[in-house]
Amino acid sequence: MVRQFGAVRIGLSGGDVETRSEPITLFTMPPGLQCNETDARSEEFIFAAGAFFGNITVTMITPFAEEVRLCVKASPRDIFLAEVFDLLSYMTPATVVTDRTTPVLSGLWKENVVAKLTALPDCAGSVMSVPPALITNYISELRVDGCEGGNADLRTVYYCESIDGGRVFDYRGAMALVRLRSCDPDHPSAIAPITVPPGRFIFNYGIDRARFNFFALSKKSDCQKLPIGKNFFLPRYDEKLIFLFA
Repeated sequence: MVRQFGAVRIGLSGGDVETRSEPITLFTMPPGLQCNETDARSEEFIFAAGAFFGNITVTMITPFAEEVRLCVKASPRDIFLAEVFDLLSYMTPATVVTDRTTPVLSGLWKENVVAKLTALPDCAGSVMSVPPALITNYISELRVDGCEGGNADLRTVYYCESIDGGRVFDYRGAMALVRLRSCDPDHPSAIAPITVPPGRFIFNYGIDRARFNFFALSKKSDCQKLPIGKNFFLPRYDEKLIFLFA
């Protein structure tokens, strides 16, 4: 798996790699597209003749993406698929829950780097209710108050990092913003509390289905053991479950 904005070491071998005098171009293609197609999200990486190793960095394709294509262009007529990979977000998690502190794991930096969340990918300003946070042991603690200022209108925030103490920030990925409380009738919460009597199936999870690709209940916080009937789960009295979403 590859992370957006994370450099990946690539090695070239086979064919005439060791003897050719012309460069070889590697390029990415979004899922579902073939190497002979064109797309604005494709990125090229040129390996000079005699260069058998190099780094590629994927920035244009939005994660999470399964089966991203890595293609090889040896000549204008010799283009073929070399590999497929899954693309993950630079930071973990890729979701911020409002009105609570979210520990965010940097995809690269361990310390001495500042992180913040903004309303646009240009990294201007901040939507956080705390100052930009210093990354320590790869983690920064970020917080967004969901109903403050213009935050009620946001569904996405943008993660940015600065290596010079906060003067210049670089965009490193988008994060879904999940609001747990309603600001007003026009800005409802994405997850609403529900009450289910014992012995009754859960038909309504109280979530905004347009926001979440997947949701379920888990018996443990590691989210590994999901109830079999996750969409229509039958709870027992006083049973404790963990709600998870993606």
